[in-house]
Amino acid sequence: MGRDSRSNPRSLHRAIGLCYARPVTSSALPPWPALVATARGALWRTPDGTIERLSANDARLRAIGTLPLVCHAPAVAARLGLEDLKARDLLALFAFVRPAHFCLPTVRGLCEALDLDVPATSEEEVAALPEIARALIDELEDMAALASPEMKDTALAMSRALAQGATHAVLDNTYTTRATRASTIEAAKKQAAKVRGIWLDVPLHEAQVNVIQRMLEAHGRLLGPEELKKQRDNTGLTPLSHFRTVRELEPPSKEEGFDVLETRPFVRAPRDGAAGRFVAFEVAEKLERTDEPTFVFAWTEADKAAVEVAAQRLGATALICPHGGGPPTCWCRPPLPGLLLEGCHRAKLSPLWFVVSGSTETHQMLAATIGARFVTV
Repeated sequence: MGRDSRSNPRSLHRAIGLCYARPVTSSALPPWPALVATARGALWRTPDGTIERLSANDARLRAIGTLPLVCHAPAVAARLGLEDLKARDLLALFAFVRPAHFCLPTVRGLCEALDLDVPATSEEEVAALPEIARALIDELEDMAALASPEMKDTALAMSRALAQGATHAVLDNTYTTRATRASTIEAAKKQAAKVRGIWLDVPLHEAQVNVIQRMLEAHGRLLGPEELKKQRDNTGLTPLSHFRTVRELEPPSKEEGFDVLETRPFVRAPRDGAAGRFVAFEVAEKLERTDEPTFVFAWTEADKAAVEVAAQRLGATALICPHGGGPPTCWCRPPLPGLLLEGCHRAKLSPLWFVVSGSTETHQMLAATIGARFVTV
């Protein structure tokens, strides 16, 4: 097509962010019709390439519900005698892909800006609209290639939504820093869209439980340090990456450009399951056997054989973190709650109905993290 989208890196960066659910590639353009309005009527291009001359009235009827490709929808609507025209406006898509870049609001202007063959007749203009759409969607593909792998599907899906004339976009992402939010907010403002933010205020300990529960639901167990290194989705976050995110967190403010910013506190829905007790190895010898499900938990600094003996005496299951000291590389080393949550997951029990028996602040912290009651022994 005789263009070089990488000559415009600023627009490529700013367009990242809006998302819809399904990705699309632009190698084959969907079967979209195209419409050009003239002073004497209109031209309609069908998806198979047939061009028809229509009266303004026929063009109005044809355009309803079909979302044709157009250039400058308000101007096309005015020529057809409509107050509004639902269409895939390529001029709006150009403004999104290349913000702050000038373009004449005509088909010829778009072709010149995209380095495409400039049409000389109305027939050539309506034939050029699919080529313009393909060129702009290709630029969004290039943008996605420059983005991180996680953002590629988001950018491609966004291109489909915008090309189809979407008026709303819902972003479900982390956006933990002002910088990660800025390009998305700016892109929305370029489209004269209202920006509503919903900030989920999740305490650190609740976020840790969320990470671990996702892992257990996906894998059925806690992943070890080496497995976490290889995992590439949110079911395998490492403790260090989670702590880093917390350190970098910048709560949003309305001054960033939000039209509405709502804060919602995190509330955990109760899970079904029976009650039980967690017993710290350090206090296991002080307790007696009961009929309720019991787990004895410990770190490798304790004697593994001694932990298993203590668990056997109480009719309990031993939960042991086998990993070494230093910065946490696993989710099972106390005070991280992985051991306890894994025990509940495997036995189909609810930590909310558990009692944690222990003697230290670490044990008390564990109980608070999983929402259990703490008993000092």
